[in-house]
Amino acid sequence: MPHSHPRPLFDPEPEALLTSATDELPPTLTAEMIPLLREANPVEVPPEQVLAGTGIIRRDVTIKGFEGAEIVVSVLQREGRTGSGPGIYYTHGGGMVIGDR
Repeated sequence: MPHSHPRPLFDPEPEALLTSATDELPPTLTAEMIPLLREANPVEVPPEQVLAGTGIIRRDVTIKGFEGAEIVVSVLQREGRTGSGPGIYYTHGGGMVIGDR
């Protein structure tokens, strides 16, 4: 039998959204549920369209992951940027289940 853990307290602003998601999503996901979740939450706008006119360009790079698995990551940078500098590493909160990087 699955164990249920109390959800931690959150900032009041996202609380309504989190409560809504809790009511709509099952507490546990199975491998069989993933295709259904992906169909229900398609990526509606391609990244190229989102970035159009922003001065930001995107390139995809393949890196090695756990046990040599290939992972595709998106690198975003300002058009015309040269040299090195700081970066932000972001992982999608969907846990590679739904949504898109």
